[in-house]
Amino acid sequence: MRLARDTTADVSVVGFGCDLVRARSRVVRQVLEAGGYHAVLWWDDDVIPRDLEIINRMLATGHDLVAAPYPQKLVYWEGAGGMAIDGHNAEWGAYKYPFQRSASRGEAVVHNACIDVDHVGMGFMLTTTAMLTKLWDAYSSTLSFGDVVQGKRNRTVAMFHLTLPDQSDPDGPLLSEDFSFCARARAQGY
Repeated sequence: MRLARDTTADVSVVGFGCDLVRARSRVVRQVLEAGGYHAVLWWDDDVIPRDLEIINRMLATGHDLVAAPYPQKLVYWEGAGGMAIDGHNAEWGAYKYPFQRSASRGEAVVHNACIDVDHVGMGFMLTTTAMLTKLWDAYSSTLSFGDVVQGKRNRTVAMFHLTLPDQSDPDGPLLSEDFSFCARARAQGY
């Protein structure tokens, strides 16, 4: 509600059942069609930031894609116990966060308060419309579909479409919509 009082922000609640691929793709189309927006804050209703100033800090990084990882919903008691035994805050080991960073990247380097990762959950992510436009253009020839809203078809790009594993390893994982989006963004240089 505090964010809704901010006159510099447009707040829209959008959903489409549990079909996140369609809902997120629809949001991109609607924002790009409307024009006039700088960024989209992807904020899942089950993610609750302690300090809304995080949004301004995310914008201040200047990155086209920036996310604030949030704890997953499962408590890892073993990790919490291990931290406590080592004399640290038990909460530091109690949670895992939805991001992946390949060890092949080497030591993490901070760029404007952020580190590069391979994939990150979209529960609290900010993307610029410039970046979304670039992805729209890059994938419109291979991932377009007719999104039907109130009986009208709208050409939409499914940039969140689930990515199948490389068929050289057919037992590889099916990427979630947010990790699939990150893979496509990374392929475009983000």
